[in-house]
Amino acid sequence: MRRTIFLILIIISSLTSLLADTFSSTPVGPGMIHYHEYRAAGPWQIHILEIDLTDSLNTLETIKAHDHLIGLERTSSMANRSDDEDHRVVAAMNGDFFGGSGITIGAQITHGTLVKRPYPRSVFALTTSKQPLIGIVGYAGQILKQDTLVYAISGINEERLEDQLVLYNHFFGVHTGTNQWGTELALQYLQPLQGINGSITAVVTSKDSLMETGSGNMDIPATLGAVLSGHGLARDFLNAAIFVGDTITIQLSLPPATSQLQELIGGTPRIIRDGSQSVEWEQESVGYGFAHDRHPRTALGISADSTRVYFFTVDGRQAGYSAGMTLYELADYMLEWGIYQGINLDGGGSTTMVVRGQIVNSPSDTGGERSVGNALMAISTAPTGPLAYLNLPWEETFTLVESQLQFPVSGTDSYYNPLPVNSDSLFWYCDPLIGSISANGVFTAGAEQGTGLVIVSQGDLADTTLVNVTDIAELSLQPDPVVLELGETQLIAAEARDAFGHILQVGAEAYTWWVSPEIASISAAGLVDAENVGNGTIEATFHNVCATVPLMIGNDEAILVDDFSTTNNYSISGSLIDLSACQFLADSSQYVSSPTSGRLDYSLTTGGTSVLYLNCNIPISGSPESVSLQVYGDNSGHWLRGEFKDADGEKFLVNFTPASPGIDWADEWQELTVILAEAGPHWGNPNAVLNFPITWTKLYLAETNDNNKDSGSIYLDNLAANYITTALDPEAGSPIDRFQLKDYFPNPFNPTIHFDFWIHEPGLLTLHLFSLDGREVDTIRQSVQSGAYLLTWTAQNLPSGVYLFQADLGQQEISGKCMLLK
Repeated sequence: MRRTIFLILIIISSLTSLLADTFSSTPVGPGMIHYHEYRAAGPWQIHILEIDLTDSLNTLETIKAHDHLIGLERTSSMANRSDDEDHRVVAAMNGDFFGGSGITIGAQITHGTLVKRPYPRSVFALTTSKQPLIGIVGYAGQILKQDTLVYAISGINEERLEDQLVLYNHFFGVHTGTNQWGTELALQYLQPLQGINGSITAVVTSKDSLMETGSGNMDIPATLGAVLSGHGLARDFLNAAIFVGDTITIQLSLPPATSQLQELIGGTPRIIRDGSQSVEWEQESVGYGFAHDRHPRTALGISADSTRVYFFTVDGRQAGYSAGMTLYELADYMLEWGIYQGINLDGGGSTTMVVRGQIVNSPSDTGGERSVGNALMAISTAPTGPLAYLNLPWEETFTLVESQLQFPVSGTDSYYNPLPVNSDSLFWYCDPLIGSISANGVFTAGAEQGTGLVIVSQGDLADTTLVNVTDIAELSLQPDPVVLELGETQLIAAEARDAFGHILQVGAEAYTWWVSPEIASISAAGLVDAENVGNGTIEATFHNVCATVPLMIGNDEAILVDDFSTTNNYSISGSLIDLSACQFLADSSQYVSSPTSGRLDYSLTTGGTSVLYLNCNIPISGSPESVSLQVYGDNSGHWLRGEFKDADGEKFLVNFTPASPGIDWADEWQELTVILAEAGPHWGNPNAVLNFPITWTKLYLAETNDNNKDSGSIYLDNLAANYITTALDPEAGSPIDRFQLKDYFPNPFNPTIHFDFWIHEPGLLTLHLFSLDGREVDTIRQSVQSGAYLLTWTAQNLPSGVYLFQADLGQQEISGKCMLLK
């Protein structure tokens, strides 16, 4: 038995209980409050920011990624670089939908400058008098000279086409990027921009109308200026009517709005109109699935008296944590806050809310916060004042018995601007029934469970935290089981919960780790290193609570990953489905392994490709050859697929059935198997290379044919990982009197694999290599003598996949399979 013990100081962070609804509110700026609500019924994790626009210190601003029409940047980065003294970014959230280069779909106005023309979808805007509005706007633009000469401005910061006049400002870049077949005017504005739907007076500072090599591509003024670029008829107008030194007027408007618009950001669709739910997805050309399926969401609402604006984010695509909302669920929730006008913004993996420089929600992308096209910020211009509040990070927290917890303290002025706190001047107190606390805020929990207050004070200022001293009651390990090849490693993740179900943040090094028997070693951090062929167990112990998982090394195994005795590990989402009619439940009427299977009730709607996702997060150790699934079919013809991510976080797709005929059997179980080496990389990274171990993330139905859309049920059972034999380990010291393959490695390989034979008598060794369809792809022949012999095969110009091998020596034969991964 091998044992590793490593003791550390354990710090337990504040955690929200996932067992009951919770609600908290925190003032974060003058007239600004951050709310966090958890609703177990979803489950939904929701963040709300309330902004009082009647406070003269508050306003809203939009920001473009990298201040450039083309560009992607994280919301937190945009907020942080905009934060400054007397211009505090209290909060920010992601804004409009965008293309791959970061150009947003809809319009944007920032500080009175039009960045992009609108698209026929809803926008949120703020007037120069801080009146918020939501609606669909159009575009009109023109230049005037002496109120008589007029020419239309066709576009803003976009490609100049035939006969067009286009205005370029600094958001487009340093130069216009135009050719010489036009005329361009550099303009200097004569006053700061007041907003769109007003007039801008400018003087022409230079003119380029040479139409020869080297012309065009004019420099764009960095501040208070622009370039007018005309082609064809527009060029002729500029040449004939506008000259250096002329004063012209530019009029840009977004009807039907008539007020001057200081800030504007796009979204889609409007979901609340005049205090009633109004999910206008059809009017704004949004897909049915986008509106009716649950996704992470970002939204904005306006109160009935237009004095308050609300930011909303709802996390999603995280099973057991937050499922996301349909647009109808989102609208209903916003109506509970008294929202009178509401708009949906870009959600999904883009959903992000930042409060005082910290991301407060949980973005759904594997890599965390996503870079986006633009953002909307809540700004406070309040000056920094003296210290007014002390703040502990938690209203309530949970910590282990006999552990230590450092209480950090922050401070703010009366406007909630952050301020440093002199730790030497703080006084600490805690209820002696729960433990003790040092002069620098280190709390030491007692040996008994209990609840009490920790208080910090400085003069008349104070804050408190309710501390629950608790103990570990349940411990679980993942992956379960652990299956490895010789030489492979696997990091074991332990999750500890107290008797109330709260997750306790216990460092891996705090556990006592065991492997029995000694077929592997395990580090203080829970890293298993497979050393010998055999079966055993991995054990972790903490505070006398123990968890074990099976360990198998170097064996041919079919390992049950999920027997669907519960479906709580899965959440449903999708596109072009009737989500209200879809569910995934444990069902005892059909099963392969008792007591239940998982019954998937589906309802597919027309209008494009329907997909119904079962989202999960199931780690699978080692390097399995394949994954299998038992399916009780309904002859629907629907396509059954799966998705997993590898050790690098890259996504891969597999087909349990072909797209056609799909599920073509009924009223019986069939085992479907997918070879992992044949998995296709996700379209987001087509060049990804599969690296083990993997985590299973989705099972899903898909249907591309509208004529085959229907409702029904299928049953799923026994999701299993299948491993091939990777090593034979004859008993040490025993005589070997037969032809034997001791090992072949590495497996998977790329592109060379070694076969370690024991030759019991001289002869001709022949190694045949076959593809799965039985085609012989290579043959190696070698004359060999008795003893150990290493034969190497290099798979030149062969695709990734599973290959069969057959080794012959005299009348003896050995066969097996190996996996090529390129």
